[in-house]
Amino acid sequence: MRPDERARWREADAALDRLLDLPEAEREAALAAMTEDLREPVRRLLRAHAQHGPLDTPLPEPEAGVPGRIGDWRLGAELGRGGMAVVHAAEREIPGGVQQGALKLLTVGALAADGRRRFLREQAVLARLSHPRIAALLDAGVLPDGTPWLVMQRIDGQRIDTWVRERRLLPRRIVQLGLQLCEAVAYAQRRLVVHRDLKPGNILVDADGGLHLLDFGVAR
Repeated sequence: MRPDERARWREADAALDRLLDLPEAEREAALAAMTEDLREPVRRLLRAHAQHGPLDTPLPEPEAGVPGRIGDWRLGAELGRGGMAVVHAAEREIPGGVQQGALKLLTVGALAADGRRRFLREQAVLARLSHPRIAALLDAGVLPDGTPWLVMQRIDGQRIDTWVRERRLLPRRIVQLGLQLCEAVAYAQRRLVVHRDLKPGNILVDADGGLHLLDFGVAR
């Protein structure tokens, strides 16, 4: 594949991730707003994403109430799914109790693209970051078949735009949330990490009003 074609498909892959964050009813309008040379590859990726073939098989459901396991982690319900990975609730026994996490597993289909390199880069990036406003990396590894996985701190919260809209926050409180986000971004950048995907879906606010930055999957 020529360098310009590789660049076009990388751009299409990033556009697909943004598209999958939208409600289905809004996706066609978002596609129509794209440039003509980008629209068709994104449409093809979207059609492929909608198909459930052998390359997109999800993790098996737990049998007879016994949860599946990856490493020390017991898997629970699926929390989300994107173009490159599926995320499950997970927990493990630690001294003094049970630790909750969100286990992110690269889909088999993503292995055929640039997914493995990007996923391992996300592991390396997160290992460098330790900040109360950034969801922490708890564990990581590679399955026997070569599929990488990682476990993030599980944040029980809402997207920042939903949080602000439902509570009708005053401008002062919205600015305070913005400052929390700036604090997290500045910390990462001081460690030479650029997030590159700041959007409401990657910024959660917990029940106490604390902001958390997630998903460094395309960070550099």
